[in-house]
Amino acid sequence: MALALAASAGCGGRRTTEEQAAVRAQDACIAALEPVSKNQRPSTDALGAAVRDAEAAAKVDNRWSALRARVLDFRSRTDSQESLDALAAECQRVNQIVKEKRGDVSPGASG
Repeated sequence: MALALAASAGCGGRRTTEEQAAVRAQDACIAALEPVSKNQRPSTDALGAAVRDAEAAAKVDNRWSALRARVLDFRSRTDSQESLDALAAECQRVNQIVKEKRGDVSPGASG
């Protein structure tokens, strides 16, 4: 999943504040979930980066508030499968929003 998120971040010149927030939201997901995808526990530094990115994104765009809540919950309960599942689902939603914004898929399409 982390690779899909990273690939969808895209490249380009100047980004709007909202686009930068979307990138921060994706970065939060990557920081938190990439170690999990390698069967490792995220480090304190990785979780701190995820929280900072999620908080920065949520300050710009309220769509990322749920992500912030899921990252904070995951940081406090890294041994909880429920917390991990909730974060993974939210990161899928983040990825879907970014794809739709970029025009990669039609709104409402599953991916």
